[in-house]
Amino acid sequence: KYELKLRDEVQVPGKVDARIREQLKGDGDAIEAARSAYVARAYKALKAKRVEELKERYGVKVYPERLEQDPKPDTVLAEGDKFRIYYRDLVFGSPERPMEMYDQLDGLVELLVFARAGLEAKLDIADQMEEFRRDLLARMVVDRKKREWIPDRKTLVAYFQAHPELGRVAEKREIAQIVVATRELAEELRKRILQGESFYKLAKEYSIDPYGRKHAGQMGWLPEGSGMPQIESALKGLKDGQVSQVIQTPKGFHLVMIERRIPGRQQTFGEIEDRVERALMQEKMAPYLQELAKRYPIQWTMEDHVEPSDVQAH
Repeated sequence: KYELKLRDEVQVPGKVDARIREQLKGDGDAIEAARSAYVARAYKALKAKRVEELKERYGVKVYPERLEQDPKPDTVLAEGDKFRIYYRDLVFGSPERPMEMYDQLDGLVELLVFARAGLEAKLDIADQMEEFRRDLLARMVVDRKKREWIPDRKTLVAYFQAHPELGRVAEKREIAQIVVATRELAEELRKRILQGESFYKLAKEYSIDPYGRKHAGQMGWLPEGSGMPQIESALKGLKDGQVSQVIQTPKGFHLVMIERRIPGRQQTFGEIEDRVERALMQEKMAPYLQELAKRYPIQWTMEDHVEPSDVQAH
């Protein structure tokens, strides 16, 4: 919960948001992606700063050199105000692979100082411990695996070139629709529209779709591929303002019209670098974590590391 509270502190400044919206006019997905990327970068920097502040507040001392000195299970690797981390707390790794153990040690220190700060802030951390246990392994290895899997920017560029669909932005269409119960009525309405009657007036009068009837057939902006297959097929050949043939679906008989559209496009690597990184990490991390979970079952509780008196005090 402390980390969630910390993340809530990160907001996109007004000037930055205005610049994003100006550069990505009309592309809602790209705007949200850019905002998310900004928040992710800002949160990472804020989190690192806060960890250092908390370590200083709680007098944390870390002894990574002891990992190379034939440590025993009860060897203290880190300690601070009312908590300690022992060699036995490291769930995997060996002296032959010190980076794994260093990463685990850093992860545990971070987790414990955040837990301690949560207690001081009177946040209920008990309900979060199951989540901590479940996520602990990923938290400890993700940075190391990221360095291994993405040694440089060229790796991400190559991955993007192999997965161009990551940057595809679907065409968006502003759709109008009438849905009726019979083909005969749909054909009659289509004929009346072609003769000059208002599509929207007829939708408000005849459509059996509650939303469409309420909004005079105007369904709003929808991305290509989001509709039922029968409707998507009909939309492909329509020009703006053209009324479709009658389309039958399980919901009834439809007449659809594209009022206007925003063409699809291919985003550049620079626009979605963060998304590419997340996709590559997700692809590689899932099977890796499954294997680690089998090899190294995690048995860990907060009570093993924080003195009971500290919990009771808050």
